[in-house]
Amino acid sequence: MVNNLRRRIARTIPFGYKVSENKNILIPIHSQLKILESIKIKIIYGDISLRDGTKLIKKKTGRSLSHIGLNNIIKKENP
Repeated sequence: MVNNLRRRIARTIPFGYKVSENKNILIPIHSQLKILESIKIKIIYGDISLRDGTKLIKKKTGRSLSHIGLNNIIKKENP
């Protein structure tokens, strides 16, 4: 996979990323991003709800994400 480093611009760390030792760079966590992609596809096709998607994300990654945050991620990529 491509190394998708991002510059940190806010206090909140986006889902699927962690802060580097530099504190200004976000490093992607590919396993979390893969799970997020699969859940997003299921939500877009109507297989599961947003709340069920967040429960699956929490169960698989151990990292929480609100249903509103998940909705914002989906809307940002699929307007």
